[in-house]
Amino acid sequence: KVWPALLQADRKREGARLCNRRFYAELVEQYEAGHTEAKEQIKTDLHRTLTGQASVINNEEGIETLERVLGAFSVYNKRIGYCQAMNCVAAHLLCNLGEEDCFWVLVSIVHDLVPEYYGPKMEGLQAHTTVLERLAERFLPETLAKFNNAGVPMGLIAAHWLLPLFSMTLPPTTLYRLWDVLLLHGSKVLVC
Repeated sequence: KVWPALLQADRKREGARLCNRRFYAELVEQYEAGHTEAKEQIKTDLHRTLTGQASVINNEEGIETLERVLGAFSVYNKRIGYCQAMNCVAAHLLCNLGEEDCFWVLVSIVHDLVPEYYGPKMEGLQAHTTVLERLAERFLPETLAKFNNAGVPMGLIAAHWLLPLFSMTLPPTTLYRLWDVLLLHGSKVLVC
């Protein structure tokens, strides 16, 4: 229960409940009743999430829970809706948190921790990509040159690491330690 407190997601949840005790449940109901592009993309990505890993997600109930969290987010923030890689973040959150806590932590991550990573123009991701490229120029020029010579842009590499907050590249125990530091110190941890 440390992650919700670090991101003040627990305060967001309680604030929403003061206004409407069924706030999260109503988001889920709106998602389930609708037919949106986000819903189609979520359903496509559900069975690609944490494949090959033993987790609470890899069963019918886990997939349904993951869909509710992602669907509720897509209703909560229609501007973003759903973005690939959110499924991996939410899935790992569900491995550690209950459903509604997972939703509010996801909201806090997207809105507060890495703003505009998942927005239509992904400006936050682009900014961090530029920082990574400058760091690589300074500290790893030979490696960066090899990527450039191979035609592999830093944006492609950064997106694979940063959009899912390393959840597609690190084993869970390492990932959760990184997330502890990330949630405590902020998004600068992703590029330092």
